[in-house]
Amino acid sequence: MPRICEFNGVEIYMYHDDHPWPHFHVLYAEFEASVRIDTMVVTGALPPAVMRRVRRWAEEHREELLENASLAERFEALKRVPPPSR
Repeated sequence: MPRICEFNGVEIYMYHDDHPWPHFHVLYAEFEASVRIDTMVVTGALPPAVMRRVRRWAEEHREELLENASLAERFEALKRVPPPSR
């Protein structure tokens, strides 16, 4: 599972050959969640402050995340996404 970003103890991953809608996976301490890129709907659990940071980051990098999701569908190498700018 390629890690595409990390910041403040948050790790962001995308899988090749994962279920169909574009999303990414978040690991933080003992918490795990997946976030749908188009709607920012979260499955799983993260502390509220971490979830806010992850959503802001994802909104800031939505195009890059969608590009990576497209690459993942084609089993191509994923690109790193920068951490939050703020």
